[in-house]
Amino acid sequence: MRSKPGLLSALGLLIAGLLIAGCSGVRPQPPEVSLKRLQVAELSLSHANLLADLTIYNPNLIALTLEQFDYTLTLNGVKISSGRSIEPTTVASHGYGDLTVKLSAAYFDLIRLVQLDKQQKSFKYTLQGNIQVGGLGFVSVNYPLLQSGEIHIER
Repeated sequence: MRSKPGLLSALGLLIAGLLIAGCSGVRPQPPEVSLKRLQVAELSLSHANLLADLTIYNPNLIALTLEQFDYTLTLNGVKISSGRSIEPTTVASHGYGDLTVKLSAAYFDLIRLVQLDKQQKSFKYTLQGNIQVGGLGFVSVNYPLLQSGEIHIER
């Protein structure tokens, strides 16, 4: 008995569609981001440029590419800077990567921060935002970020 070619083609398409749908439902775990270092890079008449060194850990079995990173940095409850990094960074499976984000902080915010305690050398920070991850063979995935800790400020 012979099968009809149209039936086999339809069955093949159905199986391929189910495989694609199943794979697209697999969502990787979000990368872990932590603030490693914060330093003043440059001072101008109106603001201070800071460099925030971030460490990224990829807990997945596949490499991830951070395509975009939207962030807001708060030190001791004072919003210091917010912005977007669009420099792609690829992190290997179960590996670590580094990303340096350039921040711009208004003097008014820095003065508010320093007035809290002029001798203070470490600050409680909150880094929040959104990470867009690609490199997965399909559409990018967005993850919210909320990281808190304590950081020593290099002056």
